Amino acid sequence: MEGFIEFRSSRFRYRVMGDGPVLTVCFHGFGESADHFSHLSERLTDHTLVAIDMPFHGKTEWNEPDRLTLPELAGILSQCPPLAGRTYGVMGYSMGGKMALSLIQTDPAPVTHLCLIAADGLRFDPWHWFCTRTLLGKRLLERMVEDPSRVLAVLRLFERVGWVNPSSYKFVTYHLKDPVLRRMVHGTWISLRDFTPDTDEVLKQVRSHAIPVCMVYGHYDRLAPRKQGERFYKSLGDQGWIKTVESGHMLLNDRNAGDTAAALSDFLREAKPRSG
Repeated sequence: MEGFIEFRSSRFRYRVMGDGPVLTVCFHGFGESADHFSHLSERLTDHTLVAIDMPFHGKTEWNEPDRLTLPELAGILSQCPPLAGRTYGVMGYSMGGKMALSLIQTDPAPVTHLCLIAADGLRFDPWHWFCTRTLLGKRLLERMVEDPSRVLAVLRLFERVGWVNPSSYKFVTYHLKDPVLRRMVHGTWISLRDFTPDTDEVLKQVRSHAIPVCMVYGHYDRLAPRKQGERFYKSLGDQGWIKTVESGHMLLNDRNAGDTAAALSDFLREAKPRSG
C-alpha cells in the first residue's frame, strides 16, 4: 500500500510493507526509494515498515525553493496515517542514516528503537558542509552539475595516490558522469542540508528516552565501513548493539537482505524496545 502526505506545494510518498506488530519508519539511501526496503520487509515478517521517499527520490514531488527542516520532517511523519498517534522504530540505510539520527535529535518521544544500516551521518563531512553552507561551495556545486570534468580529474588523481579508496571513487564517478544523477546530487544536498546530526545531542536523547540502538555493517563495505560507527557504538554502552554481516554496502538487496533481517531480529529479541 502507498499513499501521499501533502506538504506546502509538495507531497511525500510513503509505502507500507508487511503487517507485523513492530512498526518502523524507514529512510532510504541516495538514488533509491521506499521500494528498496521490499526485500527486507519480506524477511521481517513481524514488522510493518513505513518507508518514505525523500526529496528528488522515488515518487515524492518536491516543489519547494529551499530546504526541508528537521521539525518539518517530524511534522510530515505525524501526518502519515500509519504512524499518526503511535510509537514506532526508526531505520536509516546509508544516506537515510542522517534522517534517522536527525529525527532522534529533533523528536525522540515517539521512537521505540533505532536501526542504523551502513549509516551515513555519524561523522562530520567537511565537503558536504562547504558545498551546502557557504556561498563559494554552493557556486562550485552548481558548476559541477554543469560540467564535472575538473572534479572528475581531481578525484582520479586522489584515487591514484590512495587518498580516495576505489569503492568511493567508483561510487562518486558513477553519479557525476550522469547529468540526471548530478542534478539529483545537487537537489538532495541543498534540500536536505539541515540533516547533519549532532551525535552528542543524539546520544543525549537516546539515553534520556531509553532508545536501544542497532548498527549493522557489511564486512566488505568501503563506503560506510564499521570503523566509522565504532566511536558512536562505544558511547552507547548497554543501549548499543552492533553486527557485521558478510556483504558490501548493498545490505538491502535480495542477496543480503536475509542476513540484515536476521541481525535486526536478533537485536529486537535482545533489546526488547519499550512499548508505547
